[in-house]
Amino acid sequence: APVVTPVCGEPTWSATTDNAMFVWNDCDLPKRWHMRAVRGGAVGTVFDGDVTSINGFTKLLGVKLETNDVVNPVPPVRTVFAGPIDYALTVYPGTFDGLDFVVGVDATGAYDGCFNMTAPTDAPVLVGATRVPVSPPFSLATFGACTQ
Repeated sequence: APVVTPVCGEPTWSATTDNAMFVWNDCDLPKRWHMRAVRGGAVGTVFDGDVTSINGFTKLLGVKLETNDVVNPVPPVRTVFAGPIDYALTVYPGTFDGLDFVVGVDATGAYDGCFNMTAPTDAPVLVGATRVPVSPPFSLATFGACTQ
């Protein structure tokens, strides 16, 4: 787990200067997550990975996706689905791609999921409003290593 626990809310980020995958959840609805693949710099790349949820998902929306971005299932999805969400987002310098998703909850309202990014290796995953670096794959509930 990271030394500092990430806090909810969108971080400040720039498509022209940052090179990272930003992941955060909403403070008013913690099960609603956002991810933005951002490629500041001179060379484009593919951000590749997946998201799983032990209770499935209830929504998946794409943000600034183009035809060369591959997401399965194809957003928008506004019904319950088991997952996983597989993504391969081609991001060019000065641009970003993103996904918004809502994880399912159990009878107590608890949720967990696993966020993974296998590429690129030169872009960190920065989580929460304070941009805490977290090594994937990590739990959406604890930010520690995934258990599923």
